[in-house]
Amino acid sequence: TTLNQFRIEKLKKFGIVNHYLDALHAESLEHLAAARKALKDEWGRPAALIGCGASIPVVESFKTHLGIDSLLVGFARDADSVHSPNEKYDVECYRKGIRSWARIISEFAEERSMTDLHPILSAAEKDFDQSLERLFALCRIPSISTDPAHAADCDRAAAAIVADLSSMGFDAKARPTPGRPMVVAHYTPKDANAKTPHVLFYGHYDVQPADPLELWKSP
Repeated sequence: TTLNQFRIEKLKKFGIVNHYLDALHAESLEHLAAARKALKDEWGRPAALIGCGASIPVVESFKTHLGIDSLLVGFARDADSVHSPNEKYDVECYRKGIRSWARIISEFAEERSMTDLHPILSAAEKDFDQSLERLFALCRIPSISTDPAHAADCDRAAAAIVADLSSMGFDAKARPTPGRPMVVAHYTPKDANAKTPHVLFYGHYDVQPADPLELWKSP
């Protein structure tokens, strides 16, 4: 029994996840192979493949209810203190993350060529400053979903995302839930057909509370 197999069996035993991918067999999955190729093309070196997502409930939900596997791609660095005081995110990682997703989606397409990808990467570079400003504007909204005092801020963040996605050609709406609104957006290419790949993006717009403030070294 390998260490990876042991971890997976322990996860199953405690009911954390029923559809956890064994890293030993992940290389045979087409979507992972395509993603790793795209990431290597952008970053110039092989992507690290690690087991993750067991603590993210929606990964299990997507598999159980939709029958699809999730592709989790991270661009943060080890020193970025994710979900902790002094959390940060390198702007260059953000830029290359945008370019990486363009490459990944291109790899998913049935008919692709580098001549098709170049205009997309060029547009991403041209609009990068605007993209960064949209990100900053969203981050300025204190959408702390765990604090009832920020319920209106969560609604404001959802509305901002709907506006952004709508401006890009998506059919976007904020739908009510028992908690905070969920933003749902669809985009269908004009030349879509029965063979057109479907890609589902999932993310969250709420943020972590900044406490404890005394541990922060920068605002």
